[in-house]
Amino acid sequence: MKMYVQLDEAKYVTAWSHVPQASFIEVECDEKLASQCLLDCVQVKEGKAVVDSKRQAELVEAFSQPSVLEQVQKQLSLLVRDAAQQASRIEQLQEISAKSAQTQAYLAAQVAKLEGGEEQ
Repeated sequence: MKMYVQLDEAKYVTAWSHVPQASFIEVECDEKLASQCLLDCVQVKEGKAVVDSKRQAELVEAFSQPSVLEQVQKQLSLLVRDAAQQASRIEQLQEISAKSAQTQAYLAAQVAKLEGGEEQ
């Protein structure tokens, strides 16, 4: 089937069309390839559109990796989780500290009573 494609500097297809357009060239390709409209991994060789399987695999691999934004979002969520855990631990330590202060005050009062009782 006839299609029209636009190529980049490396001669890979960057756009497909069923009708002639400025800066597009006519190519032959099978219907399956035409229906997929693959970009950046199809080259034109001797007037035929041909999939560069190696390049296609590289592109699939590149797009399956998390983007920088996704990586930053994941790091941020981990940091937020860690901060929440630390805040919870701080609250626990503050409660322990408050109980310890109460215990110390109680013991100081008991010691004072005992010391005061011995003097009488």
